[in-house]
Amino acid sequence: MKLLKTLVLMLQLCCSFTFAQSPNQSISTSHPLSQIIAQAADNGCKSNNDCSFGEVCVRKSCQPKGDTCSYDFDCGTGLKCRSGHCSGGDSGDSCTYDFDCGTGKKCRAGKCSAGENHSTCQYDFDCGTGMKCRSGTCSAGGNSDTCQYDFDCGSGMKCRSGKCSSGDNGNTCQYDFDCGTGMKCRSGKCSAGGNSDTCQYDFDCDGGMKCRNGQCSNGSNADTCNYDFDCGSGMKCRSGKCSAGGRADTCQYDFDCGTGMKCRSGQCSAGQNTDTCQYDFDCGTGLKCRAGQCSAGGN
Repeated sequence: MKLLKTLVLMLQLCCSFTFAQSPNQSISTSHPLSQIIAQAADNGCKSNNDCSFGEVCVRKSCQPKGDTCSYDFDCGTGLKCRSGHCSGGDSGDSCTYDFDCGTGKKCRAGKCSAGENHSTCQYDFDCGTGMKCRSGTCSAGGNSDTCQYDFDCGSGMKCRSGKCSSGDNGNTCQYDFDCGTGMKCRSGKCSAGGNSDTCQYDFDCDGGMKCRNGQCSNGSNADTCNYDFDCGSGMKCRSGKCSAGGRADTCQYDFDCGTGMKCRSGQCSAGQNTDTCQYDFDCGTGLKCRAGQCSAGGN
């Protein structure tokens, strides 16, 4: 910003000139380029008044209110600015000290915690009755809860890759025998060979499906793929996923999407609220492009 202002001043000095016609008369002319650059230097926001409804001016950029912040007054009533985010002191909200959090909660690893399952912790006593603090997270020892040893987990479960596992489909594993009957351990997860289950080879998958990018795929929309022929009729393989060209489907170009849609940030966009965008004109009437999404300007 300082560089732009300096450039503007230089242009004004260089491109403005004065011809003296008499001791009491002069003619002054300014180059329009300096005006253009001056306008560019003023882009962004200086105060909340420069932003749309539901946004605040943070570091000269309009941001959704209640999200990013620099100071407490960037946030809504009763909220504080902690670690660059507005916080109400609820579980999972950003914090610096215990008093930033609500009644009965503690600040652990920068997050407010009430000691419930999966909340942040440092010690076992940060967690609720019967729970343990494992890898910075409170754990009740249930399926997929954090663990360090088998005895951290419930009856019949094992601790695999830091997660309690009962051997069900999708659970963590190290060996095939960690998984239930008929399942295999593939890429650290128990797999039954169904659509989207983990795999290494085509024969890990059922019913003629193929193993693509580590997942069993039957070629349906959003299924994994390597090539167009991995996908169903009329679909294309885009960014490793089968795409029918519908709203929010993967894409690379506008022609990958259905009629009237555009490809924005790798997704087909119809310009509706929450659709991906790059510019305001990517969005429908009354909507604006904010943080890569079409927005109606609400909270």
